[in-house]
Amino acid sequence: MMAISAGCPNGLSEVDEIEEPRWWMGFPVNRSTGNTRSLPYVLLPILFAVVASTAAWSHSAEQPAQSAATSPPESQPRGVKVEGKKKAFERGGRVFGSPDVFRLHLQLPPTAMERMQADHRPYERGVLTEAGRPPWEAVGVKLKGAAGSYQDFSGKPGFTINLDKFRKKQSFDGLDKFHLNNSVQDETYLNEWLGSEIFRLAGYPAPRVSHALVRLNDGQPSLYVIRESYGVKLLERFFQNPNGNLYDGGFVQDLDAELEKDSGDGVDDHSDLKGLVEALRQEDPEARIRDIERCLDVERFIDFMALEKMICHWDGYSANTNNYRLYFDPETRKAIFMPHGMDQIFGDTGMGLFELNGSLVARQILGSDRWRARYRQRILELMPIFVPANDLVARVDAAAARLKPAIEELGKEAVANHQRQIEDLKQRLRERSLRIVEQFQEEEPVPLSFGSGDSIPLPEWSPAADNDQIAVDTQTTSEGVEVLRVRVPSEQPGAGSWRRSLLLARGNYQITGRFRVLGLKRLDENHAETLVTGTNFEEQWKAVDGSQDWSEFVIGIQVREDRRAVEARLGIRVSEGELQIDRSSLRIVRLGQ
Repeated sequence: MMAISAGCPNGLSEVDEIEEPRWWMGFPVNRSTGNTRSLPYVLLPILFAVVASTAAWSHSAEQPAQSAATSPPESQPRGVKVEGKKKAFERGGRVFGSPDVFRLHLQLPPTAMERMQADHRPYERGVLTEAGRPPWEAVGVKLKGAAGSYQDFSGKPGFTINLDKFRKKQSFDGLDKFHLNNSVQDETYLNEWLGSEIFRLAGYPAPRVSHALVRLNDGQPSLYVIRESYGVKLLERFFQNPNGNLYDGGFVQDLDAELEKDSGDGVDDHSDLKGLVEALRQEDPEARIRDIERCLDVERFIDFMALEKMICHWDGYSANTNNYRLYFDPETRKAIFMPHGMDQIFGDTGMGLFELNGSLVARQILGSDRWRARYRQRILELMPIFVPANDLVARVDAAAARLKPAIEELGKEAVANHQRQIEDLKQRLRERSLRIVEQFQEEEPVPLSFGSGDSIPLPEWSPAADNDQIAVDTQTTSEGVEVLRVRVPSEQPGAGSWRRSLLLARGNYQITGRFRVLGLKRLDENHAETLVTGTNFEEQWKAVDGSQDWSEFVIGIQVREDRRAVEARLGIRVSEGELQIDRSSLRIVRLGQ
């Protein structure tokens, strides 16, 4: 193995060691990226058979992969330009390269703990100690976590540790900031590490991850996940210029929100973000693609989205506009997404790879025929990381073995539970391997096809309701009209609706039909609007009280992409009342351009 220096225009930088290529099913595969650039589609049936056979393998049949006791060398991203900034790579090397679980003691005064639980979560001074080393005094400590993971001091709090918050140039083995994640949503304690490992195997920037037994004041030790903090020092490991704007995606926010700028010497008016959003919303298709490619590293986003979906990161940017960082590289002036919050990956092993939903950027990429084809190709190139699953399973086994001595200190019950959780994770890895191949083999859905001025009946809709007491069903009225009905009883107020999913090509459409309402009563004075029509992209609410005889409705739909998944909605939100929709009247018409 040898260190290399290579050049490419996208401004990424990483010191790496390059191994000889390995082979997978007769095709060369780069160890660091798992790429099979020339893998033909005809091998997919063979691949599927291989995956199916591995699903039943026992642990004894799995061949050990590279030990996960220490993470593999940072893999070389596509388009690397290595300058060899050694200090950037030495920082945190012991923390994230050691096979040991660290033992840390965090001391916080009771008054500081009380203040830390305020809504704005301020930093307070604490003392951090590692066995056998002098303490770090005046360390900045604050609580961390969002919905589901946040706990205060009555539970198991997560922490952000900022070494130089109050004492400049103080660091922990070169790290001035890191996180102690409580892992309350991941009983394996490995999901964050596994997600980072997979991104790095694919050659994509991601934070490093390790583990520590942490004792708070005089309490009992608890196992925590150490995660590298996003900031200039992390960016130095991957980018030639780490001083661009780095944005925190916040909690369930897309790019059109006022994202917080974490670091960077770039603009302070969010004009870089606004420029990207304007490109995504450009009306003209050709101009939109041109402007997006000017503002966004599209190839790297395709990598990012493919990996998020392949690891079932349902709470990431692509699927849920959550858990991400966005860096504007000064060298290319393009935005690059980076992963975050991967503690719930591989939960839904059937998560779709190709669904046209989610974030602004994801919808544009998967809605473009050209980019969608490139995305499919990238899924195929990344498949050897996941298929068959025994390599990832072996990595999990090795990482679990590294954690075992620390888990044993928590008691026999903790050991037994952790082993169950590890076995469950390994089974989910096998299941995901199967689902990836199955989904790749499925035929691509085709948008509705009909000419300008033509219409198609839409008799089939799906029900949705807040609770089981709301009736969303079909009825035949006394006049003989078959209706889609929503009935909200007075004892159980709420919302109910009928919904229809459509895959539409570029163009303008209208969904039309007729409805009537009976005895509608608003929820309260703050919810005057009772009737909703529209789509998942735009809803129209109207204040309709009492009863109203048959009326027409129109839902306008504009599709600017090559394809878009649209969900039409008709419903009510009331304290009491009924909506009836004439089923035979429901149609979609394609308008002239």
